[in-house]
Amino acid sequence: MPRLIRKLFQRNRALLDDLYHAAHLAITAWLRDRTGCATGQSGLVVAVQTFGDFLFWHPRLFGADALRGAT
Repeated sequence: MPRLIRKLFQRNRALLDDLYHAAHLAITAWLRDRTGCATGQSGLVVAVQTFGDFLFWHPRLFGADALRGAT
């Protein structure tokens, strides 16, 4: 995450939820485009990490995703 907006997330931690939802929508759209499955459902497992090396504030998402096609 760019340093310019890290403080915004530090002051309002509820935005981390919005960050997750934005990532989920983006990953789902990308998977649907790559697989050609327009109605596929994305399953996302995400961990939100807010501190990096030396305990500096650095929010980011780590996750794994899969796409299940509709029947």
